Amino acid sequence: MSGRLVVAAPRSGGGKTTVTLGLMHALRARGLVVQGFKVGPDYIDPGFHRVVTNRPSHNLDPWMMGGEATLAAFRRASLDAAFSVIEGAMGLFDGRREDGAGSTAEVAALLDAPVVLVVDAGGLGQSAAALVQGYSGFDPRVRVAGVIFNRTGGARHRELLRRAVEEGAGVPVLGFLPADDSLRLPSRHLGLVQAEQANELPEVLTRVGAAVAAGVDLEAVLRLGQGVSPLAGAGETPAVQEARVKVGVAMDAAFSFYYPGALDLLAELGAELVLFSPLADAALPAALDAVYLGGGYPEVYARELEENLSFRLGLRAALRGGMPAYAECGGLIYLLDEMEDTGRVVHAGVGAIPGRAVWTGRRQALGYREARVLRDNPLAPPGTRVRGHEFHYSRWTPPPGAPSAYRLSTGEAEGWAVRNILASYLHLHLGAYPQLARRFLRSARDFRGEQAWK
Repeated sequence: MSGRLVVAAPRSGGGKTTVTLGLMHALRARGLVVQGFKVGPDYIDPGFHRVVTNRPSHNLDPWMMGGEATLAAFRRASLDAAFSVIEGAMGLFDGRREDGAGSTAEVAALLDAPVVLVVDAGGLGQSAAALVQGYSGFDPRVRVAGVIFNRTGGARHRELLRRAVEEGAGVPVLGFLPADDSLRLPSRHLGLVQAEQANELPEVLTRVGAAVAAGVDLEAVLRLGQGVSPLAGAGETPAVQEARVKVGVAMDAAFSFYYPGALDLLAELGAELVLFSPLADAALPAALDAVYLGGGYPEVYARELEENLSFRLGLRAALRGGMPAYAECGGLIYLLDEMEDTGRVVHAGVGAIPGRAVWTGRRQALGYREARVLRDNPLAPPGTRVRGHEFHYSRWTPPPGAPSAYRLSTGEAEGWAVRNILASYLHLHLGAYPQLARRFLRSARDFRGEQAWK
């Protein structure tokens, strides 16, 4: 029977990602097919999971996706895996600020999965028992089934921690990782560096995997994960296919933030997904019916994006010709007249949307957003309500009277929406909104029909 477990921590920065990657690496070394998941809307950690498991890692977010879609995403991605490792987000019980919705604890309860608590042992002794006891008893729906200590000292420190937690809190200690800076992952202005850009990543993953294999009781981990009951629930409703269309997806170092479940749904609904690079390609792929420009780091590659003049002009001409486009965050920035790089040097963008993305050097938004669609666009009719998230350091001020895409629950207008373009800082998970994905493909089909008559 396949297994599953959640890797959580009392707080951010405690070593969840290190332990998650180490477990994945060590379990794969045993010949197991390992499936990775990430709680919440994060794009970065799933990229590291993919490198270790050689499989796309999927996000699980009950607040943004809803419980049923979250369960469906887990079932689908883990169907052919021997073991699923679900990396938590923030602290175990942290979610949306108002009510904790979307927390790691909520996902663990939804999946009926045991939780392995990763505790940073730096400066910690007997107090570890009180900490673990508090987390294990806080919510009866959540089973803290084991502890892995990170950043431990020598043998005496490890034995002190083991005895304190097992005797004082009644939770088994599964292992220890040493305080070792060589196990740390590199960082960037939006969090961890993207997996594709970490040249030293293979060496770091090898070290992390070896540390987990040496310091963690993998047999106990497997027993915990394989002791779960099969998830109840009916199978997924088959996707209703639309007419076959070609959707271009921007995919390179500047644009790579996509949810695999969203791309999978588009493909199931009838889209032929064609990858292209605004950095390297001279032109859009031939015969596209729509484009999807995800998030990423356009401000880091603003000079290179500007220098690829033929591509920018070709994309602008396609959009002015009516090609449907959906652009999120980095995609919005690229479609503007101008964008500032991280040194605040101004570069030309595509010029499909007026204004400039100003690099502030400070986080402008981070967190979940609820929004209502204001104008007809390729994804949704007016009045549609959606949930998503924002995370960006730039700021764009639309001109007076601009056709805003959304009205946020905070009252602010956001984004840009016209007949064939929806562009916004808001990230959506299309896998949770099949009606939006279908409408996008219908927009693409209609555009193809219009082109055929020209």
